Amino acid sequence: MPRRKIETPLRGEWLRRCEEGHSPSRIARDDGYDIRTVRKHLQLAEEERNRREATAALIRTALERHQADLLGVVQAIRKIMPLYPETGPLGVDLDIQLSEASPLKYKLLEALRKEHLPRADLWKAIRKWEGLRDSYRDAERGNDREKAQALLDQLLQQGYIVHDELDTLILRGVIPGRCRYCPV
Repeated sequence: MPRRKIETPLRGEWLRRCEEGHSPSRIARDDGYDIRTVRKHLQLAEEERNRREATAALIRTALERHQADLLGVVQAIRKIMPLYPETGPLGVDLDIQLSEASPLKYKLLEALRKEHLPRADLWKAIRKWEGLRDSYRDAERGNDREKAQALLDQLLQQGYIVHDELDTLILRGVIPGRCRYCPV
């Protein structure tokens, strides 16, 4: 039989037929190829498929791990952001707390903020909460109880908004977008 170049699609077709129950000798006879050629290319097709599946599994695992890391940062933000000012660290900024807790979490926070969710309402809500927190602290220091109480009410409302945004991300279980740390 003359030498002919076997293209990848033909290999795939042979592998499909073999998996459907056709023997290599039947495939060789039907397509006019030597049995050794068919066997060799069936093996190559199977190796290619296994390599693709292994690569896909590796990428899937890396993406799942990355998503878990991002969700861990979202959960850390939720822990740091107190719903009630008395129960949390009103004097410390989110960036400082996360960077002190873990430089990796801080890098992931930056990836969330700048790459994954750059236009998310969450960041506006957190900035507003931090502004209210600062105004509340100033009113407390200035012994302006009336203003402090009004700011505390606003701070609580904004805290609910922040927690609602965070809870939505946590319940979705997937952070949309891409960043420089994404595996693909």
